[in-house]
Amino acid sequence: LRRRSLAARVQEVAESVLLGDEFDKPAAHLPHGGTQWLEIGVGVGRRAQIMLLHEPTAGMTPGETMMTAGLVRELVETQGVAAIVVEHDMGFVRALDAEVTVLHLGRVIAEGSMSQIEQDAQVRAVYLGEEVA
Repeated sequence: LRRRSLAARVQEVAESVLLGDEFDKPAAHLPHGGTQWLEIGVGVGRRAQIMLLHEPTAGMTPGETMMTAGLVRELVETQGVAAIVVEHDMGFVRALDAEVTVLHLGRVIAEGSMSQIEQDAQVRAVYLGEEVA
């Protein structure tokens, strides 16, 4: 890419991952959420078709967490990115509004929508300590 078109592409990616206002800051000066969004932006800039996001909201404020959920949903819906998310924040998982797969000891124990997962007896037993009838 030419220098001018490269700069335009970088600005476009920054705006697409919630960093438009932080565009001129060095990465070391970004807030925690900003560094996570920058990592996602690297994938967007490389036109990744699959993104593996491990605990993408760790350490984020509730507002940043919801903004991140919106960002991931938008990447999936508008850019066709497949997102594999490993996350313990169930509010974030719920906000993604996606199919969920629950693992326990390396094995799949449930799959479905978040509302289905929340009602699954095995999931409730393993993760909430409830007795299975």
